[in-house]
Amino acid sequence: TVSVLYWAYGTTMGCAGSKEAKGSTTLTLPQQDTEEGRKARAEELEKKRTEYVFETEGLVQQLGGVLPWAKDPLPHNEGNIGNADALPRLAAIGAKLNAFEFEGNAKAAFEAVKNWVGHSEEAPFELFDSIYAAGFELPYVITDRKWRSDYFWGYQRLNGMMPVLVELCEELPASMVAAGLNDELVAGLLPEAEGFDTLAGLIAKRKLYKVDHSDLVGVEHHDGRPWTAPVTLFVNLGAADPRPPARPWAGTDSFFVGHDVDAPENLPLFYPIAIQLMPEAAAVVVTPKDEQEHPGMWAVSRLHAGVIDASVQIFFEHILTTHIMNESYWVATCRSLSDRHPLHAVIKPHMEVTLLMGKNFRDTTYAKTDGSLPHLHACGRDGGFEIMRRRLQTWSFQQFDMRHFFGEFRKTMDIEGYTARDDMLAHYNAIHNYTLSIAKGLYEDEAALAADTELQAFAKALHDDCKFPGVVDAITTHEQLAAVLAAPIFVGGVKHSVVDNLAYTYYGYAPNVPLSFYVEPPVSEKKSFTLKEISDGLPPSKDAVLQVALVEANFFTPSSSRASSPTTPPTTSGRARTTRSSRRRTPSGRRSSTPWRSACRPATSRVCSSSTSRSSTPTACRTPSGTNVSTTPVAKEARGA
Repeated sequence: TVSVLYWAYGTTMGCAGSKEAKGSTTLTLPQQDTEEGRKARAEELEKKRTEYVFETEGLVQQLGGVLPWAKDPLPHNEGNIGNADALPRLAAIGAKLNAFEFEGNAKAAFEAVKNWVGHSEEAPFELFDSIYAAGFELPYVITDRKWRSDYFWGYQRLNGMMPVLVELCEELPASMVAAGLNDELVAGLLPEAEGFDTLAGLIAKRKLYKVDHSDLVGVEHHDGRPWTAPVTLFVNLGAADPRPPARPWAGTDSFFVGHDVDAPENLPLFYPIAIQLMPEAAAVVVTPKDEQEHPGMWAVSRLHAGVIDASVQIFFEHILTTHIMNESYWVATCRSLSDRHPLHAVIKPHMEVTLLMGKNFRDTTYAKTDGSLPHLHACGRDGGFEIMRRRLQTWSFQQFDMRHFFGEFRKTMDIEGYTARDDMLAHYNAIHNYTLSIAKGLYEDEAALAADTELQAFAKALHDDCKFPGVVDAITTHEQLAAVLAAPIFVGGVKHSVVDNLAYTYYGYAPNVPLSFYVEPPVSEKKSFTLKEISDGLPPSKDAVLQVALVEANFFTPSSSRASSPTTPPTTSGRARTTRSSRRRTPSGRRSSTPWRSACRPATSRVCSSSTSRSSTPTACRTPSGTNVSTTPVAKEARGA
């Protein structure tokens, strides 16, 4: 990421007057161009506005016209740049998966499991495991059945595929209190130490967090597939904090198969203590302790909550505020900034194939009612767009600033063991420093910003045409420009890595993250469920294979190039690290004896593994010229904000 940034930096900085870039293009601000140059720019932009057109009909209207993408047909040059030659191949794969036309590993796996007639009580999840005997790589979560652990399930909300959903819980949710949430209900789940043994104490210490989907009541969904709007409470304990007591009910004959009996020592913990599947006073609050009198109750509640987590992660965090966001931004860029503008040269390297990828993604996957994603997800296509529309009500452009996002918005700067946050902050700070230096290098003062007619037209397009919530309609300060430039660069590289690159690791095993779960949610009363009932409620054989095939197709490298060991921790490249599991150690340096521990530690950077240290706070990234760009001071400052 940083290497690409400094390549762009090298082609644009120093152009307060003008600078020769690739070919014969001269990068110049419009107010510093010649009269002939300004005329040529105006003609160029007039032509581009006929080619780059915002879509205003169809599914865009379901989002209230916010973040419109490019209207078909796309400009010719958008299909002839970068690695666009790979996209038709991916589109063809997507079309075949939509029709359940399996090939390769997927075909062999489906042949092995297509005659499922149900799961056994003795080995309830064995049929899911058999999918991988046909050639698919074993996802990391299967190892030692760590996916069943509460501690590992909580870890995934920080450092798995959904690390941006957690927020500080400053007061107990009213519906949970009305349904009976109190200290007695969670006794035995909290450390038996002063300040840690009550919910009020945890709130005071900023140790209580939540994932809140209560705004998703009534979202349209597939007939016959349950839909909930859960609120889940989590406790965060630092490595030096007291441990919760043992959980005898998590023995080897339970869903947990021995995980979580004893909490791991000397590690940060982030674990769930309560779930309410609907935000209603009549809806029961479920805790892990319910496994004692109602076996399977907690597991079923956790699986239902996971379905909604995944729906928000895919449709809002991945599709809308990553793909669609950058599509809309790039259309505004091309309609407002001439190719001769230095800022166009800054933005362009990060937008290669953005429009073409978005079009293929819509045409073959998420915008079709029978597309693979709408088919797999309980919400379907229209429900997915309803999730986007609802979440836009509380979203703003400022949330792309990770200092604001983790600081004032989510208030999660105090969480220990949140390595995804640390990586995202470090990378955002590096990107922001870069874009701020560009802003100051190009524009001497506010008067220079105001005099740039193309820049002001660009700001107005983002505000009026893209309708970005919270974006300014006139750029008057260096900081405003830096933020506007940093957002798409961060989204196109860093955020997309965060919400996509670990898909096979976590979504590649349906029981870990089922996209639909068919067991009736225990909303109004507590009841027991057998492991067979739980496994029978997971996606059927065809859908389970489709889910694995879909996330495997995300990777451009063939599966045979990935390491085959299922015991090694994941990285964002989709490949397993080749470190021998026998040498794996915890952050404290001790060998790991608990199966899930190996994942609950700072892993190789999610985004920039070749240029970032393995520390949770990268100290420096190196530019192509060898210059070290320190990110530590800024990251520490942000962490203390």
